[in-house]
Amino acid sequence: MRKLLILVSLLTSLTCLGQGDSTKSDVLSQKLIKAQTDYYLNQTKEKSEIASILSSLLGTLLGAGLALLGVRWSTNRQWELEKDKWNQTQALEREKWEKALEHESINEVRIAAATLAKILAAQNQAIMWLTWIGLHEPKVFSTNDIANYNADMKKLFREEVVAEAYLAALQPGLYIEMGLLAKQVSSIDYQVTVA
Repeated sequence: MRKLLILVSLLTSLTCLGQGDSTKSDVLSQKLIKAQTDYYLNQTKEKSEIASILSSLLGTLLGAGLALLGVRWSTNRQWELEKDKWNQTQALEREKWEKALEHESINEVRIAAATLAKILAAQNQAIMWLTWIGLHEPKVFSTNDIANYNADMKKLFREEVVAEAYLAALQPGLYIEMGLLAKQVSSIDYQVTVA
């Protein structure tokens, strides 16, 4: 724009030089040059004010847009971090729960196996007591001893069946192993009752 202004003023001054030295035309051409210069200066001032307003508005909008994008990115990143932290916490809690459940399950299996072992030991003790009396004190051996033995074994057999079912539900492999032991005790009990 300034180049145009300079070009117009040069053209005007050249035109004035070509017309001669008349003062009247000099004054008119100077007024024309001044008017044109003022006009172009006003045009550039208005445009520069509008341009500066537009550029500042555009800069403000661009800055606000970038700030919003930054806030959005930061929010998304924070959300992802919180989600990861939540997932890690959930995984740790799940792991703790599974370990506690496993520990509790192991304890239940131990209790069930110990209960069955205790019942089998009680059956074995009843068999040994009855056979000891029969072998070492046959004179005091009576039908009352046999009745007590049968009552004890009936009670222990009911408890054995319950303990075997509980152990079978918790740990089938251990139930099979202890079931073999229970069958041996039952076999000895059968041999004692038929003898």
